[in-house]
Amino acid sequence: MELWSEKCLPSGTVHINLPRIVPLAKKLEIDFAPAMVGYEIRNRKTVPVFEGIVVCKEYESLLLEVYIIFISVQKLEFLLKWNE
Repeated sequence: MELWSEKCLPSGTVHINLPRIVPLAKKLEIDFAPAMVGYEIRNRKTVPVFEGIVVCKEYESLLLEVYIIFISVQKLEFLLKWNE
């Protein structure tokens, strides 16, 4: 989905730009579209730039709550491994 600004979002959708959000949305089986926010030039070729995903507004709160839990668990696992 091409997303040049927040005004380009279809009604009833929201743009979520967080690291590792795509695998989480796939695990929760939430329908989403990658958000293409522009282009950049690499090796003399124009390449699309994707940042985040676009989901229905009804899934936003669920996805953000699960994301917070996911990040907390990752930090806890890191600290437990580091203390060993």
